[in-house]
Amino acid sequence: MRVYRARFLAALALTGILVLMVLGGVGIFRLIIKRDEREVRETVQETMEIVDEDMGQLDELKEKMKGTEFVLILDAGHGGSDVGTGDASYYEKDINMDIVNEMVPLLEYCGVKVLLTREGDETVALEERSGYANESEADRFVSIHCNYCEDDASVAGLECYYWESSGVGRSYAESIVRAAEESGEIKVRGTRTQDFHVLRETQITAILIETGYISNGEEGRKLMSFDYQKTLAFYLVKGIVEGYLDSVAEPVGM
Repeated sequence: MRVYRARFLAALALTGILVLMVLGGVGIFRLIIKRDEREVRETVQETMEIVDEDMGQLDELKEKMKGTEFVLILDAGHGGSDVGTGDASYYEKDINMDIVNEMVPLLEYCGVKVLLTREGDETVALEERSGYANESEADRFVSIHCNYCEDDASVAGLECYYWESSGVGRSYAESIVRAAEESGEIKVRGTRTQDFHVLRETQITAILIETGYISNGEEGRKLMSFDYQKTLAFYLVKGIVEGYLDSVAEPVGM
């Protein structure tokens, strides 16, 4: 009887040790995860030169995104032989790509899976861009551009375009414009409809953002400024994520 009792106590003690090891392992695992998350946060903040207040907003978006899958196609307009507007000192295609590159780590930090239509200075036909979107399982398509007005150099401001029959597109464009307005730093001209190829031929909800007018002296210089590109990237990301979360919470008819 004593032998069985001893064996029972030994087994009980071993079980207790195993439980403690498991709990300790879970605790250590959680500490590792928290450390990794903190390191990622610090890396994003440092590399993107984000102030604490803006980082706090990113953290809020990241928290809201938990449990939500969001796949976004980011389209840097033009590229390669298609330079867009501007001049050889800084073509539109390069500004578009620079803004997209600023947006990617912010989106990924928030938990968005990002797909790109181009990753460098390459020519990508419009049909390839819409085709890529239609063959993907992405939720949204956002194309980044700069504008130019030949008739009036005073025209300035961000514009967000959507396909006229898309209710989701309209709401999404409004969310992005609203975020830009809240910045207090980005001049905004509002939302518009237009018969752009990527809006017409892309089967998922698609938005085209004209980030500003290169033809306007002041705004043109801002668009070529890395600091302003970072500002644009931050508030576009804010609008993109918030707009998607709103559409998931309260679906809007096509």
